[in-house]
Amino acid sequence: IDRCCMHDLGLKLEPWLWKYLAWLPRYGELFKKAAQTRQRLPLLRVPGVAFVSGRDELVSPLTYPLLRRTGTVKTVWLPGSRHYYYTKEDRARIKAEFSAMLAPFC
Repeated sequence: IDRCCMHDLGLKLEPWLWKYLAWLPRYGELFKKAAQTRQRLPLLRVPGVAFVSGRDELVSPLTYPLLRRTGTVKTVWLPGSRHYYYTKEDRARIKAEFSAMLAPFC
């Protein structure tokens, strides 16, 4: 994540390495949960929408074809967005997709 993006998100680099090391177990848990979730994707039987950011720092772009193969999850590619930051165009796309999804209920 670049410094400009970090500033926009209100993040700052910590000078003390030990603060980052404390997060290692959490990342291990996160990646384990992600692997378990990938195994369960073929079991999905309900419709859904997944947004995949093209410049995501945490979620691999390989997730996009995995989600598409479920047959029940509509995948929306957000080419310019990151994990926490969405471009103006991608935000508009997300809003449009949610509006379309909720339209039958409004």
